[in-house]
Amino acid sequence: MRGSVQKGVQGQEEPGQGSGSGSGGASAPARKLLKFSTPRDPGQLAAVIFACEHGDLKVPFTYRVPKGEEAKGVGWPATLANSPLGQWTADNRRFYARGDMDEDRIAQLEKLGMVWSHFDVAWEEGLAAARGWAETNGHLLTPLDATHQGYRVGTWLRNARAAARKAAEFEQRQAEGLPVESWAGALSAERREQLEDIDPSWPVEWQRAFRLIQLHIEEAGGTLPTEPGTVTHQGEDLGRWVRAQRLGWDKLTTVQQWMCEQVLGITPATEEEKPKPLRT
Repeated sequence: MRGSVQKGVQGQEEPGQGSGSGSGGASAPARKLLKFSTPRDPGQLAAVIFACEHGDLKVPFTYRVPKGEEAKGVGWPATLANSPLGQWTADNRRFYARGDMDEDRIAQLEKLGMVWSHFDVAWEEGLAAARGWAETNGHLLTPLDATHQGYRVGTWLRNARAAARKAAEFEQRQAEGLPVESWAGALSAERREQLEDIDPSWPVEWQRAFRLIQLHIEEAGGTLPTEPGTVTHQGEDLGRWVRAQRLGWDKLTTVQQWMCEQVLGITPATEEEKPKPLRT
């Protein structure tokens, strides 16, 4: 089927006359586009071929057109090899949202199965970018300005953390028998698990700072920073965080105390190190 799609877009012969996706041939909207127009935009051409195969344009953000033997096996033109179709699709969604797209292009993309405003699609795009960033860096401790293939993954993760905190607050209210009027804006348990599968330390700032210090000690060969202003990494004052844990030791959970002591070598502050209480 994929081979017949390639021939159609190259003008050698029309696509098969079946309907739908899969082994039955290209969908009717895709066949119509392939028959009456040859897209000049490589991204649009790749979108047509993708839609012929999958039946829609729900393209993962990190998706690139196959190349080499993989491309030959599925019928992709060599001129499109490695084209960032996922990024092209995301860009078109942004153009549409800003009103920077003409009606003809909108109609063409909708015939291919484009989804303009879909929370699940947006989540999958961000998740794919987060996964790609983690594969490169080994974690999800992204600075706010972090990007992956043009996607602002740092901002996306900041929003995800805020949604996770809101979900935790709602769950705490439920545990205390208090009402929760709406779960709007809270991150679902399924999506939290998806991010935890990538990096268990992603969700909250405490875990983020803990992991940054661990990386500083293990990878950079550094020592444990204990004073504010001595080591700053990705906007986090590691010395200030360590000092806060030592002084607030009794406020930490048992697990957090164990992690600080056994993994990082942080010990609770002595009475002499604690600030003296203020007197009026």
